Amino acid sequence: MVFTILGVLAILWGVATIFVGSARPQGLWNNSKIQGFVSLLSATGTTIFFVIIGLAAIALGLWLLIGLA
Repeated sequence: MVFTILGVLAILWGVATIFVGSARPQGLWNNSKIQGFVSLLSATGTTIFFVIIGLAAIALGLWLLIGLA
């Protein structure tokens, strides 16, 4: 039961991370922490980083749902 909840939360977090990385909503994108990533990686690099992290979270969620069910 706990792994199911964690799996669903990981999938939701991954989808939200991919959304923030690809849609770049101004309220979140202008956050100082995200702008720190932008200054290090550029805007395109930050988008790619967010998409990779989001996909990893989705993969973890699926693994928790399927692998440990």
